[in-house]
Amino acid sequence: MGEIERDLGTKDLNILVLKGLRDAFNGYKGETVESLVSQLEEIIHIFNSTEPKYAIVIYNVHRAYKVIKKIVQGEEKKKHPYKNYKKEIVIAINKLIREAKKLRNLILDNASELNVEGKTILIHDHSQTVQDVLGKLKKTKQKFRVIVAEQDMDKTLKNIETLTQRKIPFQVVPAHMLSNVEDEIDMCFFGALTLKSTYDFVVDTGTNAIISEFHLQKKPIYFFLSTNKFSLWKARKKETVMKKIHSRKHPSKKIHFERFKFSHDRVPLSSVDVIVTEEGIFDQHGIKKLYQEKFKAHAELTKEINKI
Repeated sequence: MGEIERDLGTKDLNILVLKGLRDAFNGYKGETVESLVSQLEEIIHIFNSTEPKYAIVIYNVHRAYKVIKKIVQGEEKKKHPYKNYKKEIVIAINKLIREAKKLRNLILDNASELNVEGKTILIHDHSQTVQDVLGKLKKTKQKFRVIVAEQDMDKTLKNIETLTQRKIPFQVVPAHMLSNVEDEIDMCFFGALTLKSTYDFVVDTGTNAIISEFHLQKKPIYFFLSTNKFSLWKARKKETVMKKIHSRKHPSKKIHFERFKFSHDRVPLSSVDVIVTEEGIFDQHGIKKLYQEKFKAHAELTKEINKI
């Protein structure tokens, strides 16, 4: 999941999982809905145990689970032949996929209100949402250009390819040399994996350093994410970042060393100026209030998921 998220982004990971479930349900050979419920509980347990947790995936898979569970609970004492309910279950998954795509369009509609005329926008991560936002802004006939902070070459090339396809003017600057173009940057656009209860965004590695640099220069930092990415459970401050240690050898000398590699960065809400969601455009105070409301509303749901 981590590799897919790094390649495609969280939004597409969610849709890929839902499509995978739909295809699995289409080809499912089990005799009863009850047997499917037990297997889906195993899947939810796995998703709920990953580090980091992908909130958007957990919530959507659980919604599919509730649809299937409701069938079984209707008449608990009898068995439910899967073939009799297959169509209903697949239709429910297709509905979740449509809703996921609809959220993307709502974010883009809100983002189109941003004034980027004559501005230079910095991007760093490979967020598909950010790329879609830039494409939407291009369609509003506003003229702007993009600075791509060069990092992992695969991610950088994907950003370059998309910007080229959409005919958005851009330049590439190595991430460690951005101080040389600070004065040219007007605003910075980022995506995020999630927003946690500690009011940290989980983001691509290297993002925190760039945001810290431009926040210090008082350049406005914009985040784009849907509210179903919120992690609506109590999180630890250091949670959701995995560390891998690799042994490396100097190419020409007899030197061995350890190389640390981290899965994600964390960015405090205090470093972010504007958050664009499907529910509107928020400042720090507004998004914190929205998060608290959703956290409270989802308390029972979170308990239910954690019990599986």
